[in-house]
Amino acid sequence: MYMYYFLAGDILLVFLASLIVNKQLHLPLWKLVVFTLAIVPVGFFCGKLMRLVEAGTWTGVSFYGAVLFAPVPMVLIGLLLRIRPADMLDLCAPAGCIALVFMKIQCKITGCCFGRILRYEANGRPVRFPSQIVEMICGIVLLAVILQMIRSGKQRGTVFAWFMLLYGASRFVLNLLRDTSPFLIGLSAGCFWSVISVLIGGSVLLYQRRKKKMKTAS
Repeated sequence: MYMYYFLAGDILLVFLASLIVNKQLHLPLWKLVVFTLAIVPVGFFCGKLMRLVEAGTWTGVSFYGAVLFAPVPMVLIGLLLRIRPADMLDLCAPAGCIALVFMKIQCKITGCCFGRILRYEANGRPVRFPSQIVEMICGIVLLAVILQMIRSGKQRGTVFAWFMLLYGASRFVLNLLRDTSPFLIGLSAGCFWSVISVLIGGSVLLYQRRKKKMKTAS
């Protein structure tokens, strides 16, 4: 039953966050409604798709699907709505943070994404790093940072790149404290996709910075 509450809460918060972003974008309200109704199922499906890539099964969800795969269909939806790709991605950034928070709450409830064992109590019970709680807090902090970037208006068109960079860097560190198994080149799936996320986000930011310098110089 709690899944329906999570879904409703996710949709509501994503819509409210899109209203904040829209102070810079000035889009019609109906486009924000369509965006909100699209981003949640698209993000969920892409999470399932990434899980299939990682483990060969549709069972479970990998959040990096929403980070690495979802931007493509969302940009296409944006083109249909006549929203610039960069603006559409700016809308997606806070939605990603909100989805992360709800996913970590679900992980805590269902008992997955355990942290590494730190020590054992006298009765032999393991004491683990509170991975789900710490990642949930990081999602909230990241949401606050992203919204502040949007309010400032200085990072318009690069907010999702910042999201990829900051989330990737924090997730890489936190994934070292998770109870994981190797995926590729000796890294866990979370660490591997984190490296990819940081490289993509950093590359976009460097490109935009260089483009801005060239425009200023000319």
